[in-house]
Amino acid sequence: MNLFRKQHKLIGLIAVTILAGACTPAVTPVEQIHQVQRGKELTQTVTTQIGQASEVVIYRCKNDKKVEVERQNNTSNFTKKEMVTISFQGISHQLSAVVTKNGKKYTNIRWTWHETRDGKAFLYNNTKKTLAANCVKQ
Repeated sequence: MNLFRKQHKLIGLIAVTILAGACTPAVTPVEQIHQVQRGKELTQTVTTQIGQASEVVIYRCKNDKKVEVERQNNTSNFTKKEMVTISFQGISHQLSAVVTKNGKKYTNIRWTWHETRDGKAFLYNNTKKTLAANCVKQ
């Protein structure tokens, strides 16, 4: 008996194909996507603000420029650092208080807002270019 005859090769190839196909269930790509999506759990992020109120002060500066300073009044014991949000020409940045010997200063990586004791304030960027000078509280 010759196992390598043409008829035996064809029958062997068909048998291997049927057996290999029978081992794995056929799942369409759409069903695979639905299975993956059902496995994900939905999570919800909830942000709460406790004991925070804000006060907005408008400063008028040289060359008719306007700077808005929003102070967050934190009454929580966890956040003792004073923060302000500075809005200038449609751009807002949140700045943190830093230690200074004359007045109040707030800064981040882009802007610095400095309120001097004589009532004037200045806004400048990280390259020390003055954005708003001689600002007075309105």
